[in-house]
Amino acid sequence: NNIFLSSLFPTMLLPLPTSISSCLPTIRWPLGPSSPPMYYKPIESLHNRRGAAANSPSSSSPIDAIVSDVPKAISSLTAPSATLDQKQHALISVGLILLGHGYADECHDIVTPLSWSDDTHFGYGPSVYSTAPPSVVSAASYAHSLVHRREAFNSGEYGMTGYSNANYWSSAS
Repeated sequence: NNIFLSSLFPTMLLPLPTSISSCLPTIRWPLGPSSPPMYYKPIESLHNRRGAAANSPSSSSPIDAIVSDVPKAISSLTAPSATLDQKQHALISVGLILLGHGYADECHDIVTPLSWSDDTHFGYGPSVYSTAPPSVVSAASYAHSLVHRREAFNSGEYGMTGYSNANYWSSAS
C-alpha cells in the first residue's frame, strides 16, 4: 500500500502513519456504480450530519478516526518542514482514502479548491488552483472526476449528472 501511494504521489513523506495505513486495506476499489446524492456542504457540516457514530474516535473502523478529524489526518501525512506541494498532495491522498470508504462529499470538499478556480461554500479552504503546481491540479482533477463518477446518475452541481460532471473532470486532469 505504501508503494501504491508513493508511486501516485512521490512527494509524500513516508512511512505512513498507522491511522492512514490501517485504512488502506479496506478501500473499496473500483468505486461502486453509484452512491447517494451528495450534500455539497462543508466538511464541518458533514461531520455533524453523519452523527455520533462517525464522530467518535473510539469507533471500531479505522476510517472513523480520519472522518472525525480530517485536518489531523492531513497533517499526519507531512512533516512540519513539508513543502506546499507535499501538503497539497497529502490533501489529495486523504481525499482519495475518504472516497474509497464512501465519503464522496468529504473528498469533493478537499479536492475542489485544488482543481477549481473559484471559491465555493463547501470547499476545504479557498481556491488555490491558480497557484498550485500542474501535478497537484492534475491529481486533484482526477480525484474530482472519481467523486462525480461515484455520484453516477444523481443530479449535482450545475444540474449535471455525476457522470457528465466526471467527464468534464476527466478531461481537465
